[in-house]
Amino acid sequence: MENELFVVTMYRWGERENHSYVLGVFDDKEKAESAGTNESEQRYGKYDMEIIRFKLNDTTKPEKIVRISDERLFLNERKNN
Repeated sequence: MENELFVVTMYRWGERENHSYVLGVFDDKEKAESAGTNESEQRYGKYDMEIIRFKLNDTTKPEKIVRISDERLFLNERKNN
């Protein structure tokens, strides 16, 4: 869908209380997932990603696409395919 933005945030050890940073903002879900997965792998699994979808110029609540706890499952599924 056009006008959607995907914000990828990386959390150390998957915990919000630890260090975190925004990896990037993407206009494609697959690119966002790929970037987050690559970053996690390059950081030897020390950081987990969260992806939140926003709609441009829209004030409705954003939607979490990949939650921190789901990210490990996503990585395992990707390796098996």
